[in-house]
Parts: sequence; structure tokens; C-alpha cells
Amino acid sequence: MTSANLPVLDASVAVKCLIDETDSGLARAAVGRRPDWAAPDLIFLEVASVALKALRRGLLRRAQADAMVANLSLLLSEVAPSD
Repeated sequence: MTSANLPVLDASVAVKCLIDETDSGLARAAVGRRPDWAAPDLIFLEVASVALKALRRGLLRRAQADAMVANLSLLLSEVAPSD
């Protein structure tokens, strides 16, 4: 499957899949319905920004924030460069 055929995973949905928050179950169910997802490479910066903000607010421990960013790639079949 090429990226032209893959649905694009939004960073906000990815975050909900990676940590428990409101509507995480819905996000996981939606993402789980498709085996392959694409995203622009900027998704890693967006998710890291959310993880850092949650870490600074005391909502996540360091290991959880690190895992959030590390596990993002498990959701993606393809990452497109953002030129």
C-alpha cells in the first residue's frame, strides 16, 4: 500500500492512543480498525511536545513520556518527509 492510499494519523489521535486520557478508548478503537497509517514526520515533534508539556505539569513520569514518543512509530506504517 502506498502513502496515497493510507489514512493519515493526526497527532491528537496518536496522543490519545499512547496515553490514557479522555476518549483514548475511542481513538484506539478507530486506529485499530486499520492496519496501516501514515503521517508527516512532524508528528514526532507534535507528540514529543505534548509529552514534554504533560511531564512538566506532572501528569506523566519521565519513563511514560519517553515511551509515548518511542511507541509512536509502532502506530505508523509510513512517515512522509515534510520538505
